[in-house]
Amino acid sequence: MSRNRRSQEDWFSLIEGCEESGLGIQEFCQQESICSSNYYYWRKRYRSSQERKFVPLRITGSSIGANISGYEVVYPNGVTLRLGGQVGLGELSQLLRLF
Repeated sequence: MSRNRRSQEDWFSLIEGCEESGLGIQEFCQQESICSSNYYYWRKRYRSSQERKFVPLRITGSSIGANISGYEVVYPNGVTLRLGGQVGLGELSQLLRLF
């Protein structure tokens, strides 16, 4: 008896499908004939992979060398960070890692 194993890509697609379906996890797993413990394992891996995604930093203004009076960073989760122009690059780097 051979087992049909799903690839990581298959599982990630299933996780996205469940989140978009509006169904409960148990109902979705039953519908897709998958074990809920496998679903939870792969959902954790999926979320972990999403957290490491690179988010590009856009610099707006006429030129990078312009006199900057402050910074504004808008994170993908909607959090906005506004800083005055006196913030050093080291402090800015630490603040960017918070979210």
